[in-house]
Amino acid sequence: MPFGISPAPEKFQRRMDEALEGFIGVKVIHDDILIYGCENNDKDVKENHDKILIGIMDRCRQKGLKLNKDKRKLRLQEVSHLGHKITAEGLKTDSEKVKAITEMPVPEDRHAVQRLLGMVNNIQKFEPCLSEITDQLRQLLNENYFKWDPHVHGLSFDQIRNVLSNTLVLRYFDEQKYIRMLGACLLQEGQPVCYASRTFTSTKKNYAQIEKELPAVVFGMEKFETYVHIWKKIIVESDNKPFEIICWKVLLTASKLLQGMFLRRRKFKYVVVIKPGVDMYMAYFE
Repeated sequence: MPFGISPAPEKFQRRMDEALEGFIGVKVIHDDILIYGCENNDKDVKENHDKILIGIMDRCRQKGLKLNKDKRKLRLQEVSHLGHKITAEGLKTDSEKVKAITEMPVPEDRHAVQRLLGMVNNIQKFEPCLSEITDQLRQLLNENYFKWDPHVHGLSFDQIRNVLSNTLVLRYFDEQKYIRMLGACLLQEGQPVCYASRTFTSTKKNYAQIEKELPAVVFGMEKFETYVHIWKKIIVESDNKPFEIICWKVLLTASKLLQGMFLRRRKFKYVVVIKPGVDMYMAYFE
């Protein structure tokens, strides 16, 4: 394959997946191979890890794959990879990435704000209200001139730092366990797997509440499609009774706005469960 062509990474990833398929406890991400034990106690985890490792080594010999022994790391309790820290407890933010944001000086121009927002975007999945927190900072990018207000933009910057001062942990997704989607949060057994959020445009802010809820559901499903596409039924929880009726409205009788949402959601199979607002704790999480 010629060097530098655009499909090369996807082709390489597919070849690696094919070469190492059939192993449980193995994740292949381009030229990195992550191996983890899949048992309930430390002793069994180590034995399971070593068994998988031996199997991977044998498979690499069969397929003619060469490994760099200088980059090998064995039996680690946690691994930093792609801006995240992989631990036994769950997925955490990388301390170096967090430190780069918390120790970042106050932005003095648009480029500094763009750099900050780019860094913050890497931890979006860990915080359900991140788009709301960064809304004022994003508005600085739309102004004709740059003016930092410590009582507005400085407050948003401080809120970001406060969020990162907490230990943010996401559980690992298990294809065998039941899932539910709450707002833009994917949950398994009551624990978050991933968060997602975004702000409404100035036009969408004027939508009726019922017209805001369906786009939010479609956004969540499309955002988490990697996870939910394997399930025949998705549970969407809402405290809005009319929303349940709107979801099953005949396409031709719906407004043009909702018609577009109906068409986008057709590839997903889901049911709406109505819950009291007081029980929708994630919707009011701040």
